[in-house]
Amino acid sequence: MAVSATHWSRDLLRVVYSEDERNGHLALRVCYDDVMTLLFDASLPTLIDTHSHVDYITRREGPKPYPEEASFTEASSVLARARAVGVQAVINPGTSPENFDKVLNLACTHEGLFAALAIHPCDIAEQPTDPSHLPAIMARIQGYLKDPTTGPRIVAIGETGLDYYHDTSAAAAQRDWFMAFMDLAQTNNLPVIIHDREAHNDVANCVAASPGITGVMHCFSGDAAFADTMMAHGFYISFAGNLTFKNATQLHEAAKSVPLDRMLVETDAPFLAPIPFRGQASEPAFVHPVAQKIADLKGISLEAVAEATTQNALRLFSKLHLPNGAFPPC
Repeated sequence: MAVSATHWSRDLLRVVYSEDERNGHLALRVCYDDVMTLLFDASLPTLIDTHSHVDYITRREGPKPYPEEASFTEASSVLARARAVGVQAVINPGTSPENFDKVLNLACTHEGLFAALAIHPCDIAEQPTDPSHLPAIMARIQGYLKDPTTGPRIVAIGETGLDYYHDTSAAAAQRDWFMAFMDLAQTNNLPVIIHDREAHNDVANCVAASPGITGVMHCFSGDAAFADTMMAHGFYISFAGNLTFKNATQLHEAAKSVPLDRMLVETDAPFLAPIPFRGQASEPAFVHPVAQKIADLKGISLEAVAEATTQNALRLFSKLHLPNGAFPPC
């Protein structure tokens, strides 16, 4: 019998935190690995984490000194923990030209891990303003897509989009890159993974100006009406760990309203760890509390959410497949 979400946050997690306070980061990781074995049951249903930054999964915000980025060994451990709890596939989106190769190397060397490539809107301001730079990046990604080694591992273009939370001075440049990435996605018959933070209207307008584009609103942050708008444009709505937060009432209402056949789940790891793991660096194994929260909000079973979101992910990301012993060599 699977351990319920309400069971996860009790004494075992207090052991993790006390060990962390006494002995630091290493003790947290060692104790955490032991706790994962106790917390999760192999009978948990299959899920796909559609958005997890595995290339820097061990980073976290906060004062404690966490390693800057995951090594291949650490990524293998992260994915092993995910598989142990039924998370059979993970999409790792690239966020800047500097991490494209690392994202692809991880996807090509780890079963069940797939890549997406684009530039995060918050990194657009750092891109050269030379007019040749944008087409050069598009050509670079196109080269990866055509390469018989890396191409099969790239299942989407993303993450791209608009982010007006910190600064709007680069809004025009963000829109230019966003439109270019959507064009690239359509050229290659791929979905686009959209990052949207406090830019709902402009995101919807850009998508409306790209008829035929499809994809997902990752880590959805809007209300039910905005979800309806994006679903009308053919997009899926993906919920992350912040859905589990007690004060996320707008997200709760959105999740209730979005039909199950238009939903995806994700962690956006290492950010936004769900309750009961809030305060830790998130990882793909933590996607179950997100699915459980959807089940609770809709009054349905976890199994129903898992089945629907897994099929939705396989439908949207048509190049993605669940591991079955056949793993394309890279």
